[in-house]
Amino acid sequence: MIIRTGELPPVVNPALTANAPRYYWRSTTYDTYVGAGWVTSSAPPQRYQANTPLIPGLLNGYRNLHLEVEMVEPEGKLFWSGILFSADVPMTADWRVRPQSNLFADQSALLQADMFAALSDASAYRAESYIPRVTVDELRAAPTEYPDAIRERYLKLPGSVPERVHQLAREITDGRPNPYDKAKAIEAYLRTYPYDLEVPAPPEDQDVADHFLFDLKKGYCDYYATAMVVLARASGLPARFVSGYSSGSYDAANAGYVVRELNAHSWAEVYFPEIGWVEFEPTAAEPEIDLAVTEEELTNAQEADSTATRLLNRFRLEMLLYWLSPLAVLLFASVLYFSLIERWLYLRLPPATAMEKIYRRLYRLGRPLAGERTRAETAYEFMRKLVHKMDTLRVRERPRFKKLLSSAQQDIELLTDMYQGTLFADHTITRSDARLALNTWKHLRLRLLFARFNVVAIERWSSSAKRRIETESAKQPYLKIS
Repeated sequence: MIIRTGELPPVVNPALTANAPRYYWRSTTYDTYVGAGWVTSSAPPQRYQANTPLIPGLLNGYRNLHLEVEMVEPEGKLFWSGILFSADVPMTADWRVRPQSNLFADQSALLQADMFAALSDASAYRAESYIPRVTVDELRAAPTEYPDAIRERYLKLPGSVPERVHQLAREITDGRPNPYDKAKAIEAYLRTYPYDLEVPAPPEDQDVADHFLFDLKKGYCDYYATAMVVLARASGLPARFVSGYSSGSYDAANAGYVVRELNAHSWAEVYFPEIGWVEFEPTAAEPEIDLAVTEEELTNAQEADSTATRLLNRFRLEMLLYWLSPLAVLLFASVLYFSLIERWLYLRLPPATAMEKIYRRLYRLGRPLAGERTRAETAYEFMRKLVHKMDTLRVRERPRFKKLLSSAQQDIELLTDMYQGTLFADHTITRSDARLALNTWKHLRLRLLFARFNVVAIERWSSSAKRRIETESAKQPYLKIS
């Protein structure tokens, strides 16, 4: 495959290939070691449409990397570096831990998102990913309190791992003051083992890491990466096994990485709280990973951060519109109904019927305010109880709300009088009366809702205050009288 990042322009001079950044192109991460190799714990799939962000947040200490990938022979997987943010093709992500859907989820929650693989048959795609921008000093100063989900999944080793592997881990990391130095000590130790592709398969009844460390003492990337993850976990460092491809060769003339089958590779990653997963290279045939940051790289990173911020802001806007669109539709439908449709529905009825329906709406909305219904309660009795309640609320309210509630009382009396008139055969209700009742009800409805909201708030406050007083009283010591 050919991967372009757009970081360097095409050049004719091959000597400039040395300036190309080094990346690992990941495809699969494994979490469960079974002694004979690696498997994944449950990773339910989730389908994504093209250009759908996988994680809803911008990661501090990371920069955005744009990838353009051309697959010569599609493998059914996507390849990327760092943390995959989005791709412009439909895909399926197999999540062990899905990222929080909260648009403003904190850094720790986002970093714990855990994907096994991203699947797609695309032969070409564009992707956005996050690359950690971290220094050795930051890694050495990282906290050592791991999230429960990370600790439970990535420190686990089977009981079949021999004790001598655990003993070796203690010997390698003894005296190392922090997790980063422990991980580097393990990496340095493994890099002393010769690289060799021509090694026999381990015996079926022997642990792979144990066989490599004590019997073979040579091997290829899968052995190195497995041994490092096992030794790291035995030392209390959360670690995982990752497979994909190394950088490949950089084609300066076309400004792209040419990645071939011979670049297939596996490596180890160690988790650092507040930083995330950091790559380590234990395989002797590959160069060590250089975490030194130059001034030029810092400048490029700041520019990339600006790009990532714009990308995230666009995503947040899209997500906000996505979540608000049902509310917008509901609001539009409500406005349409209450401004046009409701009026049409009422005014097409016989005026007396429309008046009766309007009064029923008043009764249902006002009943919780008026209190318990008495036997054979008349419309005027209900009106007096409701008006009295509104009077009580009006006294408590601020001046600007008093006028609001006063006009509500007038509307209640008007609607009650009009409804009472429909009960007598000698009183004719005209269409203009129905129109007046409907307009009155539209104004009154909001005032009744406001009053009900106030009543609920007062009741809750009173209940809370009562519980608080009872709690404080219970805490007081008893006074013994002699």
